[in-house]
Amino acid sequence: FEGVRRQTEGASGAPQEYRVVLSVDKVEVDATDAFLLRVSGRVWYPEVRHAVASLEGTVSQDGKSLKLSESAGPFAGSEIAGQMKDSGHISGVQRHPGGTAVAYVALTV
Repeated sequence: FEGVRRQTEGASGAPQEYRVVLSVDKVEVDATDAFLLRVSGRVWYPEVRHAVASLEGTVSQDGKSLKLSESAGPFAGSEIAGQMKDSGHISGVQRHPGGTAVAYVALTV
């Protein structure tokens, strides 16, 4: 998936955009919920130095619930909550570990 992370307010006080590349390495059905998929992979922000991180999360099989968590990198501990409307589109809000919404994320295959 590739798309845009649109930060509502950057360090300069103005909105900032970063390209996002998300690679899914593994998908498996959750052991306790057959309608939930567990995903893992990597996320990369090409314009941000050293911005590659591991990614883990869940997607409901109907795509109405998507939760992804980043580890390491500049957005370590952040979570993306949103939806996957079809197999080619992801949209959601990225939040800091404290829960503050910091960016909108939109990705396509």
